[in-house]
Amino acid sequence: MSNTAFPAATIVGYPRVGRFRELKKAQEAFWKGKVTLQELQDTAADVQRTYFERVTAAGLKADDYSIPATFSYYDQVLDVVRLFTLVPERLAEAKDAHGLLDLPGYFALARGTETLPPLEMTKWFDTNYHYLVPEIGAGTEIKLNLEAIDEQLEVAKQAGVKVRPQIVGPLTLLLGAKAEQGSAEDFAPIDRLDEFVAAYAQVLEQLAERGVEWVQLDEPGLTVDRADNAKVAELAERTYRALAAGEKRPQILVTSPYGSLRENLPALLGTGIEALHLDLVHGVYSKAELESVSAAGVHLVAGVVNGRNVWRADVRAALKTLEALPGASKGAVSVASSTSLQHVPHDLALEDPAEVPVDGLAFADQKVAEIALLARGLAEGEAAVEPELKAADEALARFAADPRKHNDEIRARAAAVTPEDFDRPTIDVRRAAQADLNLPKLPTTTIGSFPQTAEIRRHRAEARAGKISAEELNGVTRLPRLSRCRRSWAWTCWFTVRLSVTTWFSTSLRTSTVSQPPATAGFSPTVRVAPAPRSCLVT
Repeated sequence: MSNTAFPAATIVGYPRVGRFRELKKAQEAFWKGKVTLQELQDTAADVQRTYFERVTAAGLKADDYSIPATFSYYDQVLDVVRLFTLVPERLAEAKDAHGLLDLPGYFALARGTETLPPLEMTKWFDTNYHYLVPEIGAGTEIKLNLEAIDEQLEVAKQAGVKVRPQIVGPLTLLLGAKAEQGSAEDFAPIDRLDEFVAAYAQVLEQLAERGVEWVQLDEPGLTVDRADNAKVAELAERTYRALAAGEKRPQILVTSPYGSLRENLPALLGTGIEALHLDLVHGVYSKAELESVSAAGVHLVAGVVNGRNVWRADVRAALKTLEALPGASKGAVSVASSTSLQHVPHDLALEDPAEVPVDGLAFADQKVAEIALLARGLAEGEAAVEPELKAADEALARFAADPRKHNDEIRARAAAVTPEDFDRPTIDVRRAAQADLNLPKLPTTTIGSFPQTAEIRRHRAEARAGKISAEELNGVTRLPRLSRCRRSWAWTCWFTVRLSVTTWFSTSLRTSTVSQPPATAGFSPTVRVAPAPRSCLVT
């Protein structure tokens, strides 16, 4: 095992589809048979090379393992299914001639085929990302297949970048899996933890043989508050004590995005892992808990830059938070994102400042730059980065004063709300409020966009080709003119936050409805806003 120090600045994930959705377009072309497997892999390599170029330009280093190998063709949990060939019996024909999951088989589990149903999808913790749920039975075979990891390592090697493989950890994998159909009623995938720990240990050994010096194991499953927290903590200690005991392995970074580790923090600290990431945005840790990380000799990777929203960080305040962390003055603290940046768009530079409040926003590339700035400030002192801190302060001040941020009408309506307004009105009031919507007797809705018709797709293709104008397209779809999906997504978030009430968006082809308090205090029961098209989904 090497003793390479953990980098001063890092991220724990990055958007994977490409700045201009190159991967998504190549995937869809491959699924339609329009491009070959090799062409899809070439596009994937291009996306990864661009990722390396972007994050190094923003301040991460190419030679110190600050860049995670975060790429995925579809889903990070499905990547582990492929890594261990965790194919339920009902989907066995997805395997190739060697009994492994090649890329077409991987996609078969994700999307299904004419003869195979796909794996189930469910929410990734409290995010809007959905992952594919592994199905594991008592007899599910574990068969290693490092092809996808090797592909990423080779792309990085050719680009001159040392990456640390990023793998969903064993506890999160098993706690988030479901029992295979036909399993005994008392069986749960976590019952096979020891077998999977042995399999993960083999992966670590093989990574060490490939010269990998750091590996990232993501364990957001340890931030979930469960009825059996103490039992999970015991499993966490047993798991990572066993993995850290390997004589031939990379150094281990365990990440814990989306919340607090609670009982799992002391459980992990005594296992022998080298570094631990804490989400200091969404998690809550006492001074004593933070001191225990330093006291255990574990390198703290402080997730102080929010990876889940599009807002610019208050870097001056974040730097003060970092400086107060135990061990910060001794180089025992690194700066990171709170979560993977896969939840945000790629680059704010693609937006028009005349239309978007760029002073208050930060997308993935800008968040990487914030992390690099904070790492430099932590290492060299606040004075060394004062010009950048001042510029950030000024940007936030401009954002606070931006007239587009303030809608006096909405503020007045929000101020007029009383506790009584949150009582649900009678059915006749609700029906009257919706009279102009022409709803059927049994209205239905979706949490996303309705499928587009062939006609709509044809008109949009004509608009892209310049055969019809944007105005003509809008006339067909009855949608207001939309800017790039990144902008629509950001402004939707802004609208939701500024409204200062709980809102739920229901997107259709024509409008999005926002559920709000009833109309008795000046609120309309529904407010229509420009919809965010399905292509806005950030993966």
